[in-house]
Amino acid sequence: MAEQVVYNGKIYRSMHALCKELNLNYSTFISSIKHKKLSIEEAVEHMTTKITYKGKAYSTYRELCRENEINYSTFLSRRSRGMSIAEALSKEISEASNCKPIRYNGVLYKSRLELCEAHHCSYSTFMSRYVAGLPISVCLYNPEAR
Repeated sequence: MAEQVVYNGKIYRSMHALCKELNLNYSTFISSIKHKKLSIEEAVEHMTTKITYKGKAYSTYRELCRENEINYSTFLSRRSRGMSIAEALSKEISEASNCKPIRYNGVLYKSRLELCEAHHCSYSTFMSRYVAGLPISVCLYNPEAR
């Protein structure tokens, strides 16, 4: 039989029962306790704390990113570099990011992404070619855009 759990003075027959009543994802809850070394109280607080941005509450950072149309991985990367939530959600290319200007055919683009967008080329395709050392003109080649 599963071990009983006490939370806020109430006894639950198991962690699963606690999660079910509080509407928490069981796997995430257990992971928070095991990997982040949180207590039951800390894990519940961590999972129920809302993120507030511009006066609106979000359940998760994923939800925040989705609503603000920013890639979740990009957001996390920016946050890990010390950016505030507002800075991490910004679509503008800042000096704090790893984006570097690139010149092609006499035009200076703010980033490789801007270059790809201007030439209707997939960024991932461009980057795989670019990293392989191919010339920019070959990296930008997109037969569907012609």
